[in-house]
Amino acid sequence: RPAEAEGVASPTRLTRWKGRWLLFAVVAAVVLGAAAAAYSVLLRGETSPAVVDLVWSRVPLDEAVFGGPGWMTGVAAGGPGLVAVGYAGESAEAGQVVAAVWTSSDGIAWSRVPHNEAVFAGAGWPRVVGMYGAAAGGPGLVAVGSDAGAGDQGAAAAWASTDGITWSRVPHDEAVFGGADHQEMSGVAAGGPGLVAVGLDLEAGDGGAAAVWTSPDGLTWSRAVHDEAVFGGAVFQAMASVAAAGPGLVAVGLDAG
Repeated sequence: RPAEAEGVASPTRLTRWKGRWLLFAVVAAVVLGAAAAAYSVLLRGETSPAVVDLVWSRVPLDEAVFGGPGWMTGVAAGGPGLVAVGYAGESAEAGQVVAAVWTSSDGIAWSRVPHNEAVFAGAGWPRVVGMYGAAAGGPGLVAVGSDAGAGDQGAAAAWASTDGITWSRVPHDEAVFGGADHQEMSGVAAGGPGLVAVGLDLEAGDGGAAAVWTSPDGLTWSRAVHDEAVFGGAVFQAMASVAAAGPGLVAVGLDAG
């Protein structure tokens, strides 16, 4: 996620509002570009018994679809084929960051889901809303992220869709998504009781800790009880992504302590 794009503050900056610093541990990752425009990259795999040759091609820039400050932060198979989520620097209130969704039938031709202020943004200032992860599950697709205008200091947020095009916001529940400091869902996967989301809770632990939420249907969520020995530690911990694998579920992130 960019620190800023053309004067638009990113959701990540909200986790630093009290002067906290956030380290990002990246495993086998490639950062593609620092431009303000969101974009998609298509991967074609050519394999042999001993060699995997990964050939990437850039989806041509369509200013109407990808243009403007913003970022695609997650993608899932579903809806018309693929659904990407992220955020963009446009809203009824100029300068605010809002959640954004793109869809594609083949990963090459993309379209932007029209902005819905009631679903992807909200009233108030600053109102920084972003989707960071998506997964097939619940009514069809579920996206997770954060809303800096919700709760006491900003809170985790979730959305659901049957087709990847029409979305609804899961109503804010302060006991589940909020707290005395900032909470954020960074990734989500089908697994456990139905869906599992991971992220961070700046209220927990010594200076912030990893956090986990679960849902049977993508609409009703509960937060896992904080276990300092597992989710916490010195300084700061966070989970960034989760997948159904290994013993059942595997999450990755960082431990800044």
